[in-house]
Amino acid sequence: MSNGGERPKFDLVMRGYDKRQVDQYMTRIDAELASFNAERERARTQMQQMAAQLQQLQAELGELHQRPPIQLDKASFRDLGPMVDQILALAEKQATQITSSSTERAASRIADAERTIADAPSAPRRCTKSSRPS
Repeated sequence: MSNGGERPKFDLVMRGYDKRQVDQYMTRIDAELASFNAERERARTQMQQMAAQLQQLQAELGELHQRPPIQLDKASFRDLGPMVDQILALAEKQATQITSSSTERAASRIADAERTIADAPSAPRRCTKSSRPS
């Protein structure tokens, strides 16, 4: 209490202690006691909330320990939301188109190169035949 546990000293009057001083002291003590009780109740409520939160977190942790380890692959990015899913789908589609287009162009160039190589031995003869005087 406010006086550190010391006993209060009241003035002696004709029939005991001064009633006004005792009443003031008791009013102050009642107010302090009410304040301490309210503080204790707030602390108890907070403790109960924290205990409930702790149980919830422990349950979540138990669930997470039981799950298989997360594999980072295409599917895990799908969990980020529909917008990300659309972006990834578009990127995959474009990547497929670019790959197929590049494959087609490479095949075409390989075919051109093979024709050029096949025509190469006959090309000098054509040049020499056309450059000889007749």
